[in-house]
Amino acid sequence: IATANTTQTIRYKMLTDATIEPGSVSITVDVTSKEGEPSNSPISIPVIQPERFEITGMEAPETMMLGEEGYLAVVFVNKGKSVINNLSAEIQGDNLANPGQSQFLGNIQPGTENSVDFSVMAEQEGNINGKVILTYEDAKGNQKTLEKEFSCMVEPGMDMMDPGMMDPGMMDDAY
Repeated sequence: IATANTTQTIRYKMLTDATIEPGSVSITVDVTSKEGEPSNSPISIPVIQPERFEITGMEAPETMMLGEEGYLAVVFVNKGKSVINNLSAEIQGDNLANPGQSQFLGNIQPGTENSVDFSVMAEQEGNINGKVILTYEDAKGNQKTLEKEFSCMVEPGMDMMDPGMMDPGMMDDAY
């Protein structure tokens, strides 16, 4: 019970319906004074749904030959009830001949699965160690990122002028 010229905080735990759309819910609080004078106050309560955006799979070559182009596929899904906005994907890494590839994928509706593909080539023998970065805005407009790492072994390329690689039946009979 509050007295004149004082403030009192009252806490209520509220639970929304599981199917409610994110946004704002308006309620009215009715208060009656000790003297019986009624008063009411409208209150707007923001409602958000938990974000459930995730990378669910990645297909990358385990081994490649130097000079060969491979493909990297990343699968993502929006399991939440809010739209994922302005999604873009980028690839970064060591020993990539084509780093910095970027794709704008737009908005991802709730309950939607999609994928993005990148081409992968190595600068030299060894390993490619890289990552795919998904950047997006959540329902509140906050920028967020998801990252997934990958690696690939790069072996020497085949030398087409190597005599050991030639079919003996294709040699000239110049002797």
